[in-house]
Amino acid sequence: MLIRFNVGNFLSFSENESGLSEEFSMISNKNIKNKKRHIFDNDEIQLLKFAALYGKDARSLKNLLKAMKFMKDTILNDLPADCKEMYCKTDESNKTKPSYFELEMMIHNKYYAYGFQVILSQAEFSSEWLVELKSDGSERIIYEKGFAHTENRLRLPSAKEEVMQNVYKWIKEDFIVYSSDLNQPDNLILNEDKTYIASFENCKNRDEIYAFVQEYLKLAEKMKIQLIITTKATKLMDLKLLRRDEIWFISRRRTKNHSIYSLDEFDDRFDKNLEIAYLDGRFDVI
Repeated sequence: MLIRFNVGNFLSFSENESGLSEEFSMISNKNIKNKKRHIFDNDEIQLLKFAALYGKDARSLKNLLKAMKFMKDTILNDLPADCKEMYCKTDESNKTKPSYFELEMMIHNKYYAYGFQVILSQAEFSSEWLVELKSDGSERIIYEKGFAHTENRLRLPSAKEEVMQNVYKWIKEDFIVYSSDLNQPDNLILNEDKTYIASFENCKNRDEIYAFVQEYLKLAEKMKIQLIITTKATKLMDLKLLRRDEIWFISRRRTKNHSIYSLDEFDDRFDKNLEIAYLDGRFDVI
């Protein structure tokens, strides 16, 4: 299952206000007591089984999916030929800075962080790492290296160590990123122990998406599964249907770059009409 995804210096994502990469997280807020069936809980970690991402700028949602797919495709197939133009161009200095990609995942009730940095304008990797994350907050470095100019290939795909093979297998088979919009939610086939990332932005029927999410959440109560969607269906902004930490936004907010953040950052009352508030610009979505 997906725990977190981090990206920096890629397309419209640069750094956040703290100088860190942008982060999307499936870790649930323990202070939210309702809809506990929406989370996976093994007594060590509580992970959301669903998340919906909104953005009024169409590029923002597409770029997050592109970042996830770029990371997966690079691991499976090496850097794409057009990668040299994919750094964040809002700041010219980004051209020579590394871009940052990291996935945190749960595999067989163990937790790992795998990532790499790459200078996209030069198509050169600068570092790669795999870390086991312990439930007490400590870490165990499994693999970490910088790249010399004579080598420019990730080690994970060809690794012989079992733990690295397990991480590679999860990324290849269980982390499923759809590259094109799904016009009909029913086109999505869901299986146990998978994480799905899909765009429903072109699906115009709000009622159809709402009904699909309702049915998915019922299904997910009995399954170890995750679904993350990008959508324009504001009808889902309903706290009778979703938890606050299941609703996310991508917006330029107060910078030229896109930021990723959750409704959970805001203090709006439970009975507030979130859909109207969103359309009025309440959640910094511009």
